[in-house]
Amino acid sequence: MAAWLKSLRSYVSGVGNVATAFLVGAALTKIYYETSDTVHGKSSIQKQIQEIVAKHDNLKHGSHLRVINPPRVGTNVEELDTIAEDNIFKYGLPKRSPEYLRFKNHVLCYDQAKKTPRWVLEHLTKEKIKGEADRVHSVFKPDPNVPAFFQSSNDDYWDSGWSRGHMAPASNSKYNQDAMDATFLLSNIVPQDLDNNANFWYRLEAYCRSLTKRYSNVYIVSGPLYLPKEQDGKKIVTYEVIGANNVAVPTHLYKVILAEDNDKEAVLGAFVVPNKPINFEYKLQDFQVSLGDLEKYSGLAFFPFFDAHKANDLCVSDGCKLLSKERMELISFGRRLRNSSSSERLEMVWEEMKQNGVIPDSYLIDIYEKRKRALMQEDRKSVRDI
Repeated sequence: MAAWLKSLRSYVSGVGNVATAFLVGAALTKIYYETSDTVHGKSSIQKQIQEIVAKHDNLKHGSHLRVINPPRVGTNVEELDTIAEDNIFKYGLPKRSPEYLRFKNHVLCYDQAKKTPRWVLEHLTKEKIKGEADRVHSVFKPDPNVPAFFQSSNDDYWDSGWSRGHMAPASNSKYNQDAMDATFLLSNIVPQDLDNNANFWYRLEAYCRSLTKRYSNVYIVSGPLYLPKEQDGKKIVTYEVIGANNVAVPTHLYKVILAEDNDKEAVLGAFVVPNKPINFEYKLQDFQVSLGDLEKYSGLAFFPFFDAHKANDLCVSDGCKLLSKERMELISFGRRLRNSSSSERLEMVWEEMKQNGVIPDSYLIDIYEKRKRALMQEDRKSVRDI
């Protein structure tokens, strides 16, 4: 097992006390709100709280420091000044982009410092991954919802050695061109290893889409991670930044998948994938982690309104089988055929495919014939315009 995964799990082993305090605090809150509106509850709740606190010494002290009563939304600076004796709110609180940005087929939280998303949430169905939307009509561009000062730009990625990696893939929104276009906003993009983006990560995205054949609803959260390495006996986090805007290059990428259907139990899987080339010897299971481990390292609670204990392991239930090397060769040639800029280039790719022993299936033949017709029409139009 990878060293970083072992480090991840050992790191989590010492958080039992924190988790206990969190769960106990949640229990106290639940007890209070479920009983505080009854006369009988007032006495019983106090007794229950006293019993719980007696068992957990760390809850006895400093409650006045842990409990904060925030001012109401919309309170102006003058009102805040009367609340804080030291005038702490005089010049306002630090501000960031909206808590989340909502698009047609995905929602994301943007990290203004790293110029990448923190997380991107999608909801897939078999209807959403089919349609006439085409990425050739989409353009990578800064997200106008993000203040210009905190945006990344295409120039940051240009000649950086890193590709523009979608967290919400374009192919997940084939049902609507606007939805697909939104996936090309740079708020949805991270610097990603080119081979990783075009191969292993693509295979993982394709697997997510295949789940819609077996489950009516598939929920996915994706994002970047910046994990530590062991160096001179210390844990060190280092990562590259690119471009004038210092866009952070993640060390890893994560994906959490929750699939459900009325006729079967829900399945759940969490994965952490290194941001580097991954060959076909690796299975998706090699990068599976517990949901708790990923939450600890990301600082995020995934699907907080879903009881993860009620879900089966995704890879145990569904197999987590990715596209084969042979299938990926077909897809790779399909991309090249689709992107051929001339009839001559199209025929060169078609001939190369045959020389490599790749037998075209109906998928490749359809791409080849459609692109051939389109290029012939462009050629005839060019002749008429002369």
